[in-house]
Amino acid sequence: MNRGRIIIAFLVAPLVTPVVLELFARLEGSSTFPFITGVVAYLATIVFGVPAFFIYRALKWTNVFLFVLGGAIIGFVVTLFVFESYTVEYFLQFLQVRVWCVLAGALSALMFRLILFRLSFNGAHVPANGET
Repeated sequence: MNRGRIIIAFLVAPLVTPVVLELFARLEGSSTFPFITGVVAYLATIVFGVPAFFIYRALKWTNVFLFVLGGAIIGFVVTLFVFESYTVEYFLQFLQVRVWCVLAGALSALMFRLILFRLSFNGAHVPANGET
């Protein structure tokens, strides 16, 4: 893991979030503001993703499932700030959007991990295009 890969991962992975949320909006027949969701994704990366990266690195966690789980948790926590939930009724009103945000966070973390460690899953080389 070199510094260049880390920087590229932090720059590219948050872009997954606006793509996923725009896809969700299109399926619902509406549209989002990709610039706004992108800004929120980068802020979430700074506030939650950078500390998570250092924690994962300190604990030597490289498992892809831990990255996906961490991204999903970060995506959920961000929804608690974006869609304030004073009551359970209000929380449930935005449940579908929250699920998509969790998915976006998980996919963003997966992209981060793939950039950081290439296609190596816990040290095992994953062959590409019929490579043996």
